[in-house]
Amino acid sequence: MVNGDKIFPLVLLVLQCFLVGIRTTPTGSKPFLISPDAVNRQCGYEGCPAVKEGMLNVHLVAHTHDDVGWLKTVDQYYYGSRSTIQKAGVQYILDSVIQELLKDATRRFIFVESAFMHKWYTEQSEEMRQTVKDLVSEGRLEFIGGAWSMNDEAAVHYQSVIDQFTWGLRFLNDTFGECGQPRAGWQIDPFGHSREQGSLFVQMGYDGLFQGRLDFQDKSNRIAKRTMEMMWKTSDSLEQSELFTSGLYYIYAPPPGFCFDVLCNDDPIIDGPYSADNNVKEKVDLFLDTVHNMSKTFLTNNIILTMGEDFHYQDANMWFKNLDKLIRYTNQRQSEGSMVNVFYSTPSCYLKAVNEANVNWPTKSDDFFPYASDPTAFWTGYFTSRPTQKRYEREGNHFLQVCKQLSAIAPMKESFYESHLTALREVMGVMQHHDAITGTEKQHVADDYARMLYEAFEACSANTRSALNQLTGERDSFKFDWGYLMRQEDNVSIGNDRLTVHFDENGFMSQITIDGETHPLKQNFLYYEGAYGNNEEFRNRSSGAYIFRPNGTEKAVTDVVEIQVVKSDLVQEVHQIFNEWISQVIRVYAGQEHVELEWLVGPIPIDDSKGKEIISRFESDIKSEGTFWTDSNGREMLRRVRNHRDTWELELSEPVPGNYFPVTAKITIEDERHRLSVLNDRAQGGSSLADGQLELMVHRRLLRDDRFGVGEALNETQFNNGLVARGKHWLMFGCSPITNAGTPTQAAKERFLQNKVHLPSWVFVAPSTDFTFDQYLTEFVQNFTFLSESLPPNVHLLTVEPWKDDTMLLRFEHLFEKGEDSQYSLPIQINVQDLFVNVNVVSLQETTLAGNQWKEESIRLDYGQKQNKNTNRTVIENKFIVELKPMEIRTFVIQLEKKK
Repeated sequence: MVNGDKIFPLVLLVLQCFLVGIRTTPTGSKPFLISPDAVNRQCGYEGCPAVKEGMLNVHLVAHTHDDVGWLKTVDQYYYGSRSTIQKAGVQYILDSVIQELLKDATRRFIFVESAFMHKWYTEQSEEMRQTVKDLVSEGRLEFIGGAWSMNDEAAVHYQSVIDQFTWGLRFLNDTFGECGQPRAGWQIDPFGHSREQGSLFVQMGYDGLFQGRLDFQDKSNRIAKRTMEMMWKTSDSLEQSELFTSGLYYIYAPPPGFCFDVLCNDDPIIDGPYSADNNVKEKVDLFLDTVHNMSKTFLTNNIILTMGEDFHYQDANMWFKNLDKLIRYTNQRQSEGSMVNVFYSTPSCYLKAVNEANVNWPTKSDDFFPYASDPTAFWTGYFTSRPTQKRYEREGNHFLQVCKQLSAIAPMKESFYESHLTALREVMGVMQHHDAITGTEKQHVADDYARMLYEAFEACSANTRSALNQLTGERDSFKFDWGYLMRQEDNVSIGNDRLTVHFDENGFMSQITIDGETHPLKQNFLYYEGAYGNNEEFRNRSSGAYIFRPNGTEKAVTDVVEIQVVKSDLVQEVHQIFNEWISQVIRVYAGQEHVELEWLVGPIPIDDSKGKEIISRFESDIKSEGTFWTDSNGREMLRRVRNHRDTWELELSEPVPGNYFPVTAKITIEDERHRLSVLNDRAQGGSSLADGQLELMVHRRLLRDDRFGVGEALNETQFNNGLVARGKHWLMFGCSPITNAGTPTQAAKERFLQNKVHLPSWVFVAPSTDFTFDQYLTEFVQNFTFLSESLPPNVHLLTVEPWKDDTMLLRFEHLFEKGEDSQYSLPIQINVQDLFVNVNVVSLQETTLAGNQWKEESIRLDYGQKQNKNTNRTVIENKFIVELKPMEIRTFVIQLEKKK
């Protein structure tokens, strides 16, 4: 029998080891105890398996790729229903994986989508939750990526990407503490990769990024030149923006012959000594040939193999049992002279290994768009697919910011605020998924996304209604509601004191006058007929939800436009009717330097059995010489050159879709004298297919699937007819910054407009039948502001969000790139202590971009790049003064108290 008086001091000592010196994370999560069995193992880099010098180290990464909606809805995927569509149930994956990890301490597994982990974890018993925490603390279950979903990179806006990472990483922090913090990005299925996404990973403190899909020509070139891994310069404005980036050899699938899932057809490893089917030698020989061939592509003695696929591991025993055998029998060959070492690993452990190899890595500074999987399959159609869903998502982001701000500044926080706000946070996280905002899901899934978003709007509207009632005088009878304010326009016109828009005798916009100079500027709607084939071979590829493949050249929708022109003092409009399914209103507001074009397209006719892809094209006399610029997720502008890629010699058999790029906010052409930019209200595909031209695709309706998995034609309908889409473009024409270096430059004016149209004022309305106008003026608060003064025009308060323990999460961003403007591109300082009305700032602590790590404690792996975080940073003694450099976003947890 153990002496009882000796047990208590031992237990106390163990507790002290875990609790002394622990600091809470920025989300306020507290440390938790782990089981005694987990004490001897570690998470993070310290717990990684040791690699063997002089050997080829093969990192096996057991993983599952779980779409947050695609062929089935989010719930259908989670619960495993509708198996006739796809055999996939995420709850069974996690149930099975946890049990298999417990059988062998060397086994490891990674999980990516926090939306599914959150759903599963909340359903578990306390005992199972503790088991999962132990596995995470031991490094045997590791979170990679960690956002609410694996977001798309073409159609998303950076603000929504930041938000969905923030929410996913907060769940991991709150639940698993420091061991739940991902170190690697895992963008294995998005259809092309944006530079801004890489920049956000750097700012969030990630040590590296893994990508699955690379253009087939780019990948072949990289394999030949051993440049599948690189240091990616993700920003031209931000310092230390390099990100180690690895292109996965098999996208994210296992190598041929080694798929051991219930969904696979490869043979298992049969090791019965007397079995006639024993295939150990054949399997190991094939595996050694595979990894030796792969090793010729990479620069270190480490390679990574993705052992999993879509919704794998529903019966995890099949995978782990065969991987155990593969590891054992392959490593046994070392006694026969084999120099291959195989083991369970994770992307983070792979990063550690290649980092320690001290290699001089190749570099890259452009992005990975557009993505093509074969000579006729350019994945540029999804830049526009489901245009109304793309706009609905953008409205969702707008309302989420409104709801967060009002919930944060409401004098009294009601009990339902957090749950209602969370509902919209989570749905917006789902909407960023690479088969949601892209429009590449089945129709019933698109319908479910819309339902989820509508219900989240309804939930958060309760918060806004409550907050507005308090801010206007705490009158409960005010029933504020969210919605669109519709106006009947009686007057239209075509000019102001800054610009004039001219129309020709056929009703088309034809010229623009700026500063007394008149320039050709035409606008028209055209369409491409979508290719219609059986997809059996490349040349018969159809245009579909993913793929843009026109069947020939574009066609104009009409030769003559019916117009109506009316003038008023505030706005001038031209109403254009192109045909029975395309119309447009062109507006010029008094005192403004831009032209607004509000288009209405649909139902796209298909009675001729031909799918159509509608574009709005602008033609000018700008000598663009094959060059144009598009934004990267609403942030930095990237230079594009027609029929060219910076990374390899392009062979292009599809010149139209091969020159399309994602446009999230703006597309631009310029020469030495003039500049033309078009801003949009949602993600669209765009290009400049001829000098002086810009075009944006606004709508698509197609009649055949492109055979990349959806299994449905992109043929959206409503009320038994084709879908009608409505949206806006904003046109700006002016002097090129090349010859006019004054301030604000034309690029600066575009930045200001871009921020304004992305997050305009949200209009709330309330009935006024219960009081008179005089009562309204005397009894209610007419004006309220949370800020004591306006921020500088080049600074944007990106985030105001309720956080933890009566704190708020704040983000300030510098809106300008380096060199865009002689004044507005300079670093700028703001005093946060003086920023808010009637409150003092008690504390201001900086975090990484996603708010899950204290900035001072975040140290990224050094791949030979200098890691001095204070490089060129002005030393500021006042802790409440925040300096912002061009394109910089800084995130803070702030605590306020009312002034006495």
